[in-house]
Amino acid sequence: MYEADSLESMAIVLQRIAFQSEFYASKAIKILFLLAALAVKFGGSLIGVQYGNISREVRENQILTSGCYILAMKCSSGGGPT
Repeated sequence: MYEADSLESMAIVLQRIAFQSEFYASKAIKILFLLAALAVKFGGSLIGVQYGNISREVRENQILTSGCYILAMKCSSGGGPT
């Protein structure tokens, strides 16, 4: 399965806005969103290092992937997380 990187994920969101929304100046705005998506997609080479937090302490490979992940915790009988 292919996982989009950070800027590809932003490009996907811009494409979805372009195709799934109605605008006042429909064709012109849609074209602008699609051009922005194209520019964002190929701008990934401009990113040198990505960090997992705002204080830039933890380096990450990708910070905005396209996948959806679920985190679950099993609670003990005491009601608190274990």
